[in-house]
Amino acid sequence: MTKEQILELAKTCGFCDFAGDAGEDINYWDCEEEQLLKFAQAIHENGYNEGYSEGYESSTMSSKMNMWEEE
Repeated sequence: MTKEQILELAKTCGFCDFAGDAGEDINYWDCEEEQLLKFAQAIHENGYNEGYSEGYESSTMSSKMNMWEEE
């Protein structure tokens, strides 16, 4: 996931962001325990789903390559 995707996911889980005091270039994030748990679960599911997809694509390509070798 990109930084932008992670921050967008945080917003969809209820995190609030606000700029730092005195014009600082730092953003702060605020959330409740339930929102933090929702965010952690979403990150876990995203990583699992992406890993599963990448693994499936890789195994499919390996199978195709094995078939090519047999020809």
